[in-house]
Amino acid sequence: MKKFYKSFLSILLVVTMLFSTSAFSQVVYAASEVLNTEDIDGEEESTTHAEVFFVNVANGNFVTVNGVKNDPILVDKKFTTPDDVTKNGTFTTYYGTYMNHGIDNKTNEVVNFATASKNTIWKADDNDIVYQDDLNGELNITDKYSPTGWESVRIQHNDDGTISFGNSADEKIFTIEKFFDDDNVERTKMAVSSKYHLGDKVSDNEKFVMYSANKPKKARKVTLSNIAGDSVDVSWTVPKEQMYSSFEVLYSTTENGSYRSAGLTNKKKMTVGNLSAEKTYFFKVRTLTNTKATVSYSAYVDSATAYATTLSLSKPAKAEITNIKRDNATGAQTITWNKAANAKSYNIYRAEGRFADYKLLTTVSNTDTSYTDSQPNSSSKYKNYYKVQSVNGNVNGEISEPYSIEIDQFGYEMKFQQK
Repeated sequence: MKKFYKSFLSILLVVTMLFSTSAFSQVVYAASEVLNTEDIDGEEESTTHAEVFFVNVANGNFVTVNGVKNDPILVDKKFTTPDDVTKNGTFTTYYGTYMNHGIDNKTNEVVNFATASKNTIWKADDNDIVYQDDLNGELNITDKYSPTGWESVRIQHNDDGTISFGNSADEKIFTIEKFFDDDNVERTKMAVSSKYHLGDKVSDNEKFVMYSANKPKKARKVTLSNIAGDSVDVSWTVPKEQMYSSFEVLYSTTENGSYRSAGLTNKKKMTVGNLSAEKTYFFKVRTLTNTKATVSYSAYVDSATAYATTLSLSKPAKAEITNIKRDNATGAQTITWNKAANAKSYNIYRAEGRFADYKLLTTVSNTDTSYTDSQPNSSSKYKNYYKVQSVNGNVNGEISEPYSIEIDQFGYEMKFQQK
């Protein structure tokens, strides 16, 4: 009887260990990756009216105002350290929105700035003049002040960590220019550029370094996708009502270890490359006010950390369609694309319109760089749009830009009336 009990207990112990091991494995597996930080981001930070000052990249001077309506906004005091910045060069930021009808017809985030005196704000009108304004004596700046209309400024985040200012009236970028004041002294002021608009790459005359001791809000919903053996795509969302200059993506092989920079960006996504296969990497996004080493006025904040393990195979290069031909006798359409490095096969997709839903037609081997669609949409030769995607095992490359007879003949910007 004792032997029976011993045998029974041994079997019970083995079964318990098996279930415990299975449960443990499931727990480990469930916690092995955090591909999106939404559940650990926490509450969004409250809006802060950031105290800021701005230094022009071209001349090294900081921005000042004198608080007098219609007077220019000056950029002619030399900046060496933050101690150089006077009260009339330190601004409080206020946030609002504005829809500029007839330009982009979108509701855009805007800001404006006031010094401690709070008696003027920045303004640029449709005559392309930048000056100080008091809203005809009705300016009332409190914490609830929300700029809008032409009494507001758009912020452009440049790819080098600087910012530029845009005119809400016509989306032209602010620049600097020389002028002579009433005492015939040459000065430098803000002006509106005749060359650059929001979205353009600008020169140093239009770039400003922003300094602030107020931390921006952290990036949220940091997401890892398109995970390959040598790269990971990192994307995130950006909270509103804050002053920042750029983002820096950081990564490490240990959560609390030393992080390397993958670079700066003014976008909301970045591909981090040159990674090792089958290795766990941790990623976070740093929101910066500037890229300078001025500790007290270079505030930043880090996002929550996402992590994942890279795959065994590398991401293939992106294939692009280079040509399309139609057989007028049969209606068949043949596309040709460039050979993509690391591709083991190619997926071919087709849609009836450039922005329609693309469906997989077939998959061809990596030795093929062309495909003939013998049964295209027959209602119109122009209703056949193609995309190609390189594939390396279980790792997909980026999908190509769409291509069609219409695009081949008229280019990507031409709108064609389909018949």
